[in-house]
Amino acid sequence: MIIQLKNKDTLVIDDFKLKCCIGKNGLKKNKIEGDKSTPKGTYKLCTLYYRKDRVTPPITKIKSKI
Repeated sequence: MIIQLKNKDTLVIDDFKLKCCIGKNGLKKNKIEGDKSTPKGTYKLCTLYYRKDRVTPPITKIKSKI
């Protein structure tokens, strides 16, 4: 599934609301750290990282790691 969002938009999937923002200089294919842009590409969710000292472990089918 490919999802396209506008800058400062909210992605809603079931009960989840995800804030999405694009860098000040837009999207770039060849991203360089510090250029205030967002890398252009297709990505997938692989591993969910969280801090157990700040939140309770999430209930999800995505592989989670502390």
